[in-house]
Amino acid sequence: MKRAIILLLSLLLALTLTSCSSKKYSDGISCRELSESLIGDDTEDYSRYGEDYLDFFFDGAALCDDFEIIYSTEVNDIDELGIFHLAEGSDPEELSALAESYLSEMREGKSAFIGSYAPEELPKLERAEVRRFGNYVIYAIMDSEDRAEVFRKIEERLLA
Repeated sequence: MKRAIILLLSLLLALTLTSCSSKKYSDGISCRELSESLIGDDTEDYSRYGEDYLDFFFDGAALCDDFEIIYSTEVNDIDELGIFHLAEGSDPEELSALAESYLSEMREGKSAFIGSYAPEELPKLERAEVRRFGNYVIYAIMDSEDRAEVFRKIEERLLA
């Protein structure tokens, strides 16, 4: 009898902890709205890549139904942020893997070029990161503090 009670309490505790840790993210915010909430008034310091960039570098763009890829227009600054909204029925792991693959390609193909004109920017590319928030996949090529702040703001915005 004691074993049954302990097993029941353990199961109840596990279910409680699982339900507490799962976050419910909003799904109705456009990728452009998310990017604009991040860059604020600095719109002249950033530019956007279009559909051609997505088609060329993200083989499998059909996985998302909305996207925003912005990059710094400042000389010697390689900051870049990609925000993708998962298309209905698409696999979130596949979209995350696609973003990881893009970052790997950038590391392999652009490190020497970036190192030739802005070697201090290389750590941004080496530590670039992909995260998923519900139906959004985001990658950030930024320094550690900016990247953490961007992910914090995105999570805050999507949880609101």
